[in-house]
Amino acid sequence: MSRSGYVHGRRAAARRLYDQYMSSPAWWAFRKAWHEWAETFGDVHCLGCGQEWSLRDDLHHLTYERLRRESFTDLWPLCRECHVFVHAVLDRPGWYRAGRVQAHRAALAALRIRNNIERAE
Repeated sequence: MSRSGYVHGRRAAARRLYDQYMSSPAWWAFRKAWHEWAETFGDVHCLGCGQEWSLRDDLHHLTYERLRRESFTDLWPLCRECHVFVHAVLDRPGWYRAGRVQAHRAALAALRIRNNIERAE
């Protein structure tokens, strides 16, 4: 198998494991626990647009290194629209050159700028 076939196969397998986890009772229980933890600091809102966050909304993983054993601080509360935007930014070539943390901070800043511009129009 070629190197690209090997990498593609590993990514596909990792994606299947991720998808299985995201639909598992364990993930949904963790989301509920995360929400209860986050509420100890006050109301929970989408970090991109500020709308109230609920268990129907998304949690964005800042890292997949601890998938299935996440820390509460590994996750950002985002509404679906803001989550899609963050991934669209992060999926552009070159965004990870400065590292994953910096890329995420920049994507969140771009999202907040976009939302402020849209609200002003």
